[in-house]
Amino acid sequence: MEPAMGLILLFLLPSVSHGGATERDPQDIFAAEGAPVLFPMQEKLRVSQTQEGECNQFTWQVKKLQHKYRQTIARADALCNPVLYYGQYPPPRSSVSQNGSLWLYNLTREDAGKYTVTANTLWRAPWFEKSYILHVQVPLSDPVIEVSCESGERAVLSCRVQTGSDPSYTWVTNGAIKRNMIPPGEVNGDRITVPLPLPGGISCTVRNRVTEKRVRLSAIRCPGGATERDPQDIFAAEGAPVLFPMQEKLRVSQTQEGECNPFTWQVKKFQHQYRETIATADALCNPVLYYGQYPPPRSNVSDNGSLLLYNLTREDAGKYTVTVDTHWRAPWFKKTYILYVQGGATERDPQDIFGAEGAPVLFPMQEKLRVSQTQEGECNQFTWQVKKLQHKYRQTIARADALCNPVLYYGQYPPPRSSVSHNGSLWLYNLTREDAGKYIVTVDTLSRKRWFKQIYLLHVQDGAKAGTMD
Repeated sequence: MEPAMGLILLFLLPSVSHGGATERDPQDIFAAEGAPVLFPMQEKLRVSQTQEGECNQFTWQVKKLQHKYRQTIARADALCNPVLYYGQYPPPRSSVSQNGSLWLYNLTREDAGKYTVTANTLWRAPWFEKSYILHVQVPLSDPVIEVSCESGERAVLSCRVQTGSDPSYTWVTNGAIKRNMIPPGEVNGDRITVPLPLPGGISCTVRNRVTEKRVRLSAIRCPGGATERDPQDIFAAEGAPVLFPMQEKLRVSQTQEGECNPFTWQVKKFQHQYRETIATADALCNPVLYYGQYPPPRSNVSDNGSLLLYNLTREDAGKYTVTVDTHWRAPWFKKTYILYVQGGATERDPQDIFGAEGAPVLFPMQEKLRVSQTQEGECNQFTWQVKKLQHKYRQTIARADALCNPVLYYGQYPPPRSSVSHNGSLWLYNLTREDAGKYIVTVDTLSRKRWFKQIYLLHVQDGAKAGTMD
């Protein structure tokens, strides 16, 4: 099985100008739980430099899915300054840009609903109303494939995720999406029945609107096959959980005590010489965890014998082996997993972002950063840099200082041209064509080792098509 691959998706929905329509079509926005989200002001607002209070007044309101009435989040006061209401979205849970765009942080499922901005002309007549429908989804965990052998000729595969909302599943073999395989093969959502042997392997992709991840099974062997199965690489991030699946459905008798498939989980760490036992099934077929390096709650064993480890460290890397016997205590199969513990993906796929000239743009931090409440300086250090299209070298925009506070460099993006959120997302205002280029964030672990690197390619488009005011 190849390592599960994850891709966090950012949906950038295009803004549409309707030439001063009173009410514009609602726009769907999908965001991940715990992430930030931006509701853009789709017109450039005017603020007079000579006449106090001469501006486009606006008001942001929300009607939650579970609520009956609207609540006001923010508005422009008589002096044209944004004012946040101290209801459910006080700072730092929300902020409003100079052009009136609304920004929410640390989303929860309860934040889903209809967000509406109403804006007036300079003479206080209604100008336009724009609504956004916010859908908050829980990111999906890494999928695993469980195998249940029905016979020597076919098997049932189940694709599973431990956490996440609204998952959908796609099975692919030999590059083709499988809706119906050759008889008796059939697909039913997260389950597929396949004939044996299965040439070329099979993969399961699980996705919702904020996550897409994939896992692949290179071969399927059922009882009567090889005693020892091919080792399987598993890649996991430091501090995360990992699952070592039991690839067969074990049998436990409901009437005969002790009639089951006994199993034993062992590990040989890369830096150790000998194996250590983590868990076994006892005489009554119940999983027993050994109180060595993986006592509860550091480990857990499912009813079917799959092993789950929590809070991984680099020292956990090694070879994890499960041996399983038949009911009559003869060897059935042996499966080995090679665990590699990493600080996260070194470099993630570049992501295109399109912004309008004169508008704001957000470069989100795609992981939740950690800041210690007790240890000064214990946090995920980060640095934002840009390589403009017309420039040869990178320039630093912002970083986290020794006390974990964001620091903006006074180069081309001093405040108020830029800002950095509490979670390290970068925000630029009043875009120009010269801002187009490659924006890069590098993030370290708490131990100052590289965690991940994310690249955004900013394309700045002509803002002339935006609506105009009389």
